[in-house]
Amino acid sequence: MVPVVIEKCPIPIIWIDTSVITNMTIARTSPRQLEKSLYERVQNLYTQVKEASRKGQVICPLSSQEQEVWINRNDWLDTIHDLGLGITCSCRKNIQDAQLHAAMKAYSSQSKKINLSYRDMFDSDPVKEVNSILGEPVFVTVRQGVFQGADYQRSKKEELIKSLNMQRIRNVQNKVKFPEQLKKERIGDLEALLISLNEISKGIESSEDGINNFFGYSELMDQTKAWNYYSGKNEDLPGLIEFYKSEYNNSIPYTNLSAHMYAKIMVDPQEIKSGDPMDIEHASGMLPYVDLYITDKHWRTFLNQKKFGDIYGTKVCYISDDEKIQKFFSEL
Repeated sequence: MVPVVIEKCPIPIIWIDTSVITNMTIARTSPRQLEKSLYERVQNLYTQVKEASRKGQVICPLSSQEQEVWINRNDWLDTIHDLGLGITCSCRKNIQDAQLHAAMKAYSSQSKKINLSYRDMFDSDPVKEVNSILGEPVFVTVRQGVFQGADYQRSKKEELIKSLNMQRIRNVQNKVKFPEQLKKERIGDLEALLISLNEISKGIESSEDGINNFFGYSELMDQTKAWNYYSGKNEDLPGLIEFYKSEYNNSIPYTNLSAHMYAKIMVDPQEIKSGDPMDIEHASGMLPYVDLYITDKHWRTFLNQKKFGDIYGTKVCYISDDEKIQKFFSEL
């Protein structure tokens, strides 16, 4: 693996799982729905994050969590904006592209490391944004709707989970092991792009598959253009393919985390949960840059077993990890 050096934010960043923010929202709006121990934990975390953010001691941004929230959405957004002062992360694609481009640059120059920065997570420097917001009496937030509605998003998620579980069952029946699946997952994005290229060459269909192939083809052209820029070559698709297969691509957090997490669920005898794909997207995009990453118990255990917290200098916790969370806030 190629060492990845990540510049952390001068103000510690906290990322909180969607389910935890949901429970914080319930604690604010309908506290009796929560068990006493859970209520106390989420309320304590909510208070600590809010107070620290108001002092400019932490940043707790909204990222792609909102894509999972379809019910009581306004209350949920009120909670995260209250914690994060309305600061939002960049979209998943921008974060992934920033990492890919840094890896392409390092690969082309045969650098011994890949340099990343917390700014990859944001469209503008969050430190300047925090200082500006804290200097004003009020701050303004933006609420975006659910793309094509909750019913559409729910149906797409169900289709994805069904497809993944079918492949998982085949893997289990064929006794595919984790290391073997990990190798497949590392080049999964490349294979998807090449499939789109092949399908587009046959002619664009006016169907959803045809539209998806068109977007996949467009993404491949964008990646080829970026590769040409960093490599100094023209129309070098074979070179891009070799980059995708290299340790430089395998080493960037997005590839490293998503490959490990997908490999885990794709060889597991247990069914894939509806939230797993988004949990993988969250971790791949956010975990490497933040200082405290609060997720569910299942993924906390796996990520710490694979030493990802140590690799990226991030405390990976579950809401019940009281000592770790308290230690984080006591050291601010």
